[in-house]
Amino acid sequence: DVDVKTGKVLGGTTNAHWYRLGLHECLPGRCPWRSSDHAVTHHPDGDIPVTGSVVPDIREMLHLVETSHQKMCPDVPLVGWDV
Repeated sequence: DVDVKTGKVLGGTTNAHWYRLGLHECLPGRCPWRSSDHAVTHHPDGDIPVTGSVVPDIREMLHLVETSHQKMCPDVPLVGWDV
């Protein structure tokens, strides 16, 4: 989780099968392979601490992806944006 007002990275979750397709697979109760306690504090690749870090310019990033989504794929309900 990231606080979208401050950019502070909070506790995270894991998703061992991130490549599974379909919006219905990410809905609550449909993801037995996803942690729900938001207790992950380190990135799994290299045990890198992430909780407490701050995403710089979070407001500008959100504006960029929201505007891009509206312009490029307005009929698509969910897109993963890597910024």
